[in-house]
Amino acid sequence: MASETRKGLAALNARDAAPRFQSLCASTFAALQERIRLGHEVAISTEGSEHAFLRTFPYFARDKTIAKNLHTLMDALDTWKATYANGDLLQSDDVPSIEQLSDWTATVHRLVHLLSETNNELNDPRGSEMLAELRNAYVAV
Repeated sequence: MASETRKGLAALNARDAAPRFQSLCASTFAALQERIRLGHEVAISTEGSEHAFLRTFPYFARDKTIAKNLHTLMDALDTWKATYANGDLLQSDDVPSIEQLSDWTATVHRLVHLLSETNNELNDPRGSEMLAELRNAYVAV
């Protein structure tokens, strides 16, 4: 798979992709942390009847960012792994090393796990929807 047929983050060579990948992970982690903080704040400050409505309101923009970032990260990982699986390594600097892919995969799995834990604690329907979308789109989730 030549770099011309790859898209998004996976179209970058490994050296250029690394800081972008790390930046997306950090941004996603920060959005998840803020989501958790807001969730706990809303949960303790509302009565039961208001809770269902208010719980989803402050997350809307963050949820879009989290979902977009996780899809971008997982698309890139899938593309790079497929490149290795196909043995299509024309230039070694086009694709991150196997060790780097393993580390990045573990990082993304931790982010997905954090989203999952938030859903377990707050019983958040939108978070559950995001997890279901990711699980349907990516086998490795």
